Amino acid sequence: MTRLLTYLTLLACALTAQAGNIIGPAGQWAWYSRASSYTFPAASSIVLRWDFAASNSVQPDTSAVGTNSGAVNGAVWYSTSSGRYSFDGVNDSITNANTALCNAATALTVHVWIFGATNGVDIYDAPVSCFESAAPWSGFFIDYRNAGGTQIGGLVSDSDGNYSLAACTAGDFALNAWHHVVYTWKKTLGDNHIYIDGVEKTASPTENADNNLSQTIGLTVGEDPSSAAQWYAGFIGQIVIWKNWEAASSDVTNIWNGTKGVY
Repeated sequence: MTRLLTYLTLLACALTAQAGNIIGPAGQWAWYSRASSYTFPAASSIVLRWDFAASNSVQPDTSAVGTNSGAVNGAVWYSTSSGRYSFDGVNDSITNANTALCNAATALTVHVWIFGATNGVDIYDAPVSCFESAAPWSGFFIDYRNAGGTQIGGLVSDSDGNYSLAACTAGDFALNAWHHVVYTWKKTLGDNHIYIDGVEKTASPTENADNNLSQTIGLTVGEDPSSAAQWYAGFIGQIVIWKNWEAASSDVTNIWNGTKGVY
């Protein structure tokens, strides 16, 4: 009887996961569907909010701006426990073509739930990217890579081509598990921080991007279009971007507590 129940449980998980996609283990923290009703701080500074609450060929922007929707290209939506998209690491993405979306004069904050399935190859394996492919390389991305353990970090490059980079210590970001990631940048001194699961994990940040962000490329989720064949494999949950606002550590803790759930 026990073997039968185990088999049926595994079969149900396999059918739910579908070929080539990933479902998180029971009991893990996760981006949860109830978070779609969470009230974020500094709402007037939010320029994009994708809750992934339903399967659509175009994901609506639920921020007050309301016009920065996302075109879904191959990514598979899941309703089990939470609204999220699965990316195959081959050619799946969600894009927004607004080239002025992240043109920030003073600060930037990016919030995203990430479930990485495989290690990034190098710094350009970016689950979230709004970054030019030519000089002055202005924009930002959140990336992860294998550097003796999985590292995740954020990078901003300003209109002069100077950059700020904040990355965690190798091993702070575990694969095959949900993580809440927040990256912040402030123009003053190029200050930037990376937070994982509500806690700052910035290790030896580089702080030089002290001019405006002024890129000519839109937002891409699931690929870094500034580098060839850099595709993300795993899940992405809710994404929120603030322009000209830097979240403090207390804000990040509140966002983490307000958007997490349990499978």
